[in-house]
Amino acid sequence: MEMDAHLDMGGAAMNQDAVQACLALLSLTAVTLITGRRWQRWGHVFGLASQPFWLIATWSAGQWGMFVLALVYTFMWCRGIYNNFFVKDV
Repeated sequence: MEMDAHLDMGGAAMNQDAVQACLALLSLTAVTLITGRRWQRWGHVFGLASQPFWLIATWSAGQWGMFVLALVYTFMWCRGIYNNFFVKDV
């Protein structure tokens, strides 16, 4: 049984390979930046940019637990952006 290479998201088909590639590249970039010092705050931006792909992938696969976790991660990436770009250090 062959898996369909496209995801149907409300009529707009997305290539599953493209979703997986974006998910991997953005997520790995986020983790790499977060664990450094100089560009650490930018890791949150890349992490948030990866979230639509996580949400698409988990929703289309019916992985509800991972989907909920992706929603939590979206909130946490937003929190990181807020704390690193908008909160003034005392």
